[in-house]
Amino acid sequence: MLAVSAVCAFTLAPERLTGAQDWAFGLLGWHALYLLADQPVRTFAAFLGAHVGINLLVVLLAGAPTVARSAAMGVATVSDIGFQLSVGVLVGLFHGMASTAGDEAAREERLRTRERLHEETQRDHRERYRALTATTVPLLVGLGHGALSPHDKAVRLRCGVEAARLRRLFAEGDAVSDPLLNELRACVEVTEHQGVTVSLAVRGRPGEVPVEVRRELVDPVAVVLGRTRSTARVTVVWTSRAVHVSVVGEDGEDGGCDPAEVARARGRAADAEVTVVRTTRGSDVWVTAGWQRPAGVRELAPT
Repeated sequence: MLAVSAVCAFTLAPERLTGAQDWAFGLLGWHALYLLADQPVRTFAAFLGAHVGINLLVVLLAGAPTVARSAAMGVATVSDIGFQLSVGVLVGLFHGMASTAGDEAAREERLRTRERLHEETQRDHRERYRALTATTVPLLVGLGHGALSPHDKAVRLRCGVEAARLRRLFAEGDAVSDPLLNELRACVEVTEHQGVTVSLAVRGRPGEVPVEVRRELVDPVAVVLGRTRSTARVTVVWTSRAVHVSVVGEDGEDGGCDPAEVARARGRAADAEVTVVRTTRGSDVWVTAGWQRPAGVRELAPT
C-alpha cells in the first residue's frame, strides 16, 4: 500500500496533491483499513503517517508551499486521514470488545458446565446411596451393632450378594464400550474370588442401555451370584429390539432365596420396564431379566 501511495504521489503534479484531483490520497486509507482491520490500531496509524509523509515529501521537493496551499493540505489531511484514523480506533475497540465478550462467554459456559457436572454428580451420588440404603446399609448396621453374626450362613450369603452389588456400583462409572457387560464382569469377579466357577457368554451385537435399566438387569444376576457357592453360568443375549440377561446358579446353602431380595428386584424392575422371570428346580435357580429396547436406540459399534 505504501508503494501505491508513493507512485500516486510522485506521478501527480505537486500542486494537485491532496486536492480534488488527488483521489488516491483519501481512498488508500480506506483500503488500508480494510486490510489492517485485524491488526493493532498503531499499525494502521503508522501507515497513515507514512502515507501523509510521502505526500508531504513530494510537496516539499517541489518547493515551499504557500500559506493557502498549506492550509488546504492541512484541511484535507485532517478531514480524510483524521476520519479514517477515528474509524480505525473504533474498529480496534470493537475487536477488543468482541474478544472480551468471547472470553466472558467462554468463562460463563465453563461455569455452567461445571455446575451441570456438579449437579449430575450429586444426583448420581444420591441415586447410588439410595440403592445402598435398601440392602447394604442395613446389613452393615446389623454387623456393626452385633445384631447379625458373620458365622451365620444366611448372613454370609447376604454379604456375598451385597459385595456383588457394590462391585457393580463401582463399575457403573467406568468409561467402556459395553457398560452392561462391564458391570456383569464386575459381579462375576467378586463371585470368582469366593471360589465359585462362573462362565460368561455373550450373543449378538451390544446396544445402548440406560444406566437405570442396567441396574435392574444386573441386580437379579448379582443376587443369584452372591448366593451361589459352586458353579454359575451367566448369559447375555442381544437381539435387534431386546436384551436378555440370565443366570443359572444356586438358591444358597440355606435352600431358598431371600423373598425380600426377590421383591426388591421385582419392584425396581417394574419401574424400569424390565421383566424378571425366576424358575427354581431343587437347589438350582434360573433367573432371566429382559428389556425391550425402544425404537431409535442404536446398537454400539463392534469392537
